[in-house]
Amino acid sequence: MINYFVILMLLILLAKQITFIRKIQIRTKKSTFEIGVFSVALIALAVLTIFFAKGYMHYLIALTGASFLLINWMKQGLASSGLLIVSRGKEEYTWREISSAKIKTSDKINIDFFNTSGRRIASHSYDMKYYKDLMKLLRYNKVKVDVIKSV
Repeated sequence: MINYFVILMLLILLAKQITFIRKIQIRTKKSTFEIGVFSVALIALAVLTIFFAKGYMHYLIALTGASFLLINWMKQGLASSGLLIVSRGKEEYTWREISSAKIKTSDKINIDFFNTSGRRIASHSYDMKYYKDLMKLLRYNKVKVDVIKSV
C-alpha cells in the first residue's frame, strides 16, 4: 500500500515540475561538471534499484524517481513569469521579487539574480546565443541590469 502512495506522490510532484518546464523561455546551460554529477546520480540510482529491488513496484518507484530528478534538473531558467530555480523551498521567483541582475559575459553568460533586499537568489549560466533575448526579457520586466564584460 505504501508503494502506491509513494508512486502517487512522485507523479504529483512530476506533474508540478512539468508545468514549470512548459513555462521556460530561456534554459540554463549545464556545465560538464553538472552533467557528470547528474549522470553519476542516475547510475547510482539504477545500480541500487537493480541490486535491492524486490518487485515490479520498486522498479516503478525508481523509474518515477529518476524521471522526477531529470525533470527537476531541467527546469532551471527564465520564464515570462520570472526565475525558475532548483531549490528546497521556493522554486519560482516572480519579476516583482527580483530587483537586479549582475551579468558577466565571456564564452557564456553568468547571471547572479538579487531580490529586493539585495540578497542573491541564484546564479545561472546561459548560452551566449541567448544574450539579446536575456537582455530584452530583463529590461521588459524592469530588472536593473549590471553588465560586466570579461576578456
